[in-house]
Amino acid sequence: METIKDIDGNVYHTIAIGTQVWLIENLKTTKYNDGTEIPLISAPAEVWYALNSPGYCWYDDKKTNTGALYN
Repeated sequence: METIKDIDGNVYHTIAIGTQVWLIENLKTTKYNDGTEIPLISAPAEVWYALNSPGYCWYDDKKTNTGALYN
């Protein structure tokens, strides 16, 4: 098992399944790999359905160890 780190400094463990490598944890970064912020969207689900731009939120509006939700 190896680890990788995202631009925010979060560390993720990986697992190889066949020829593919997967993260064991859910992604929780708030930036793209070039350092640009991903917009935090704190809006009702109806807004998410209509959103045509990138964004993320935290489940139940609480940052947890379960990772972020991205559109």
